Amino acid sequence: MSAAKRTMSDEFVVDSSDEESGTEVKTKKQKQATVSSSGTPQLENAEGERYFRLGPKKRLTVRKWKNMVLLDFREYYTDAAGEERPTKKGLSLTLDQWKILKTSLEDIDEAITRV
Repeated sequence: MSAAKRTMSDEFVVDSSDEESGTEVKTKKQKQATVSSSGTPQLENAEGERYFRLGPKKRLTVRKWKNMVLLDFREYYTDAAGEERPTKKGLSLTLDQWKILKTSLEDIDEAITRV
């Protein structure tokens, strides 16, 4: 098997993780990705919300809900029509919770090394 390859067209993103078998999964393209100063691709969904891919089926979306900015860490699946849909598996953080998490990163890294 080869590494995952992504190519973009005007309407679809074609994900092919196994070029030898020719298996392709098509999903509707949201918008062209921009790259942040850290080198992380920033994408935008149909609602205009920015999101970051954390893996093949996981993403972090920055959204506004009931006048609150939330960071939504969520798992996604691909439906029969080829569109990515959110699952119930996820976590939303408020900005206050996000700030606490950011200030705790060194302590979290240290705890990880001790495990």
